[in-house]
Amino acid sequence: MEEKEVERNHRSPVRHKRLPRDEFWGYSTWMLFKHRLALLVFAMCIIFAVWLLRKGFNDSNVFILTLIITFDVLFVTFAVVGLFTIFTQDEFAEVMSLRNRMHFLNEVIENRPGVTMDKWDVVAANINETLASNGSYSNSGYFFDGEMCHDEFKRLFMRDSEASEYPELIKYIEKALRVYQANVDAYWSESIQKARGK
Repeated sequence: MEEKEVERNHRSPVRHKRLPRDEFWGYSTWMLFKHRLALLVFAMCIIFAVWLLRKGFNDSNVFILTLIITFDVLFVTFAVVGLFTIFTQDEFAEVMSLRNRMHFLNEVIENRPGVTMDKWDVVAANINETLASNGSYSNSGYFFDGEMCHDEFKRLFMRDSEASEYPELIKYIEKALRVYQANVDAYWSESIQKARGK
């Protein structure tokens, strides 16, 4: 992951709401947990392929057939992983429905996070809780942390295509972007003033 220029206090101001960051060792372990079923299927296919290859080496008459079956199993494994990736992208579209995007924008407007990751942690925790409570996501771990939420905000709402996809959100997107930009400007202005004062 690329290095961010924003300093971050790892002690979150989120009270009584936990983020996946607080429960897992890191982003990688969270992703492994989140996709554990696909990993289990992948591991079983690899074990089966290795078993087939070993069996083929013991019996030279069926070696070619075993090799073909092994490559078929590996192909199916990678196809399953590819389909899983496609389904994950479709899942995102279902989770971030119009109603949930509206809630996301309201959280940004209300919390005014700018580039402060502690405030993005609050936004992420609130959105995670909302997605879980309204049944859009199976648990309260959609966003790993505030940084992931911030990146998702930029990806979702700092593009022109979002306005054309959801025209009813245009005024809310504009307001959230104004609030966001004002807080970013205030952060950098304050940072520059501190730097000059030293």
